[in-house]
Order: sequence, then structure tokens, then C-alpha cells
Amino acid sequence: MAEANYFYKNSSIYFNEHIQDEDLEEFAVHECIHYLQEVKDKKNYLIRMGLCDYTEFKIYGLGLNEAAVQLMASKINGIPKEYVKYFGISFETISPSYYPLECCLVNQMAYITGEDILFESTLNSNDNFKIKFAKLTSPKVFMAIQNAIDDILYREEAIIKLNNRISRNGY
Repeated sequence: MAEANYFYKNSSIYFNEHIQDEDLEEFAVHECIHYLQEVKDKKNYLIRMGLCDYTEFKIYGLGLNEAAVQLMASKINGIPKEYVKYFGISFETISPSYYPLECCLVNQMAYITGEDILFESTLNSNDNFKIKFAKLTSPKVFMAIQNAIDDILYREEAIIKLNNRISRNGY
């Protein structure tokens, strides 16, 4: 289970009971940003959350959105940059324990466009960041990076699930 989750169907935030008190604020800010960014249709279905689009048959931009939200939450909470080693890669990130690689990559994207447009699009659930990044690079480059960040997120989740299963079964 994640440390915290925003559940859009009832606009509630759920926290893991084992979360450390000193970590609560970081997770709360992250999930509150999700609350602010949700866009629902008239039937109360989620169609967009920040940089993530739920309107297609496939969800696009989930990793990009999670990283942008965590980048924002880390800045709000004043978390200092730190060097980490993650999957054998050493890099500097503002989020050493929560989406570290994704945050590093999205921070590099924000370097190209500026943070203001990234955070504006993240909070207001629009395509301004995507459009600006695609203009400065190309639409193909934006989609390749967005898909790669989604792939990283999904593979990390698979590794966590596998590790949890191994831990439960004592392998």
C-alpha cells in the first residue's frame, strides 16, 4: 500500500497507518495537490488530473503528473536536493524517497520550459506545459519522454509488488 492516496470518487485522502509523523506533511501536500487538479465530467467521472489524461482508452501522463506533483510538494516542504543512487544510477533529486528518478527527469524538462508553466499546467490541468515543451523540442520528443516516465512508474510499481510478495512469502 502507498503511504497516502487521494480517492477522487469521494474526494478523500487516505493515509497508511504506519506512516511516520515527520513524513505526513510531505504526503499530505502531494495528495492535496491531486485534489486541486482533478477535472470531472458531468457524470462525476475523472477525465483529467493535472498532466494526466483519463479520456482515452489508455491513461497518458500518469508518471509525468506524479513527478510534477511530487516536485511541487518537495519545493513547498523545502526538501533539499540530495544525491541518490537508484537502480545503479547516481543523480541529484529534490525527492530522494518518493519518485526520485521521475522528479529528476521532470525537473530537467522544467529547466527547458521554466517551472512556472510546469506548475501552472499541473495545478490547472491544461496542456500549456506540453505545448511549450513540444514547441521547444518536438511533439514526438514530448510523447517519447512522457511514455518513458510512465514506463518507469509502472515498472517501479511492479518491482514494489514483487518485493512485497517475496517479503510476505519469506523468499
